[in-house]
Amino acid sequence: MEEKEILIVNMFRDAPWPGNILSNFSNTPFVIDGINCACTESFIQSLKISDISEQKTFCSFGGEQAWETGSKFTEQV
Repeated sequence: MEEKEILIVNMFRDAPWPGNILSNFSNTPFVIDGINCACTESFIQSLKISDISEQKTFCSFGGEQAWETGSKFTEQV
């Protein structure tokens, strides 16, 4: 049986490639329903907001800004 090498990838924003590009914080812009999102984290954080105008603003944030701003909207349990 052939042995396969296992590659462990840290997907943190400060990790080396390829992990950093897989992070929610990575600058990987995309468009969803006509709204420009700077990265996955900005989109995820925008989902915490019910106001569409504010959601669009969140989508324009970089990952760290979106996370820091969005954490204020996270319910503390």
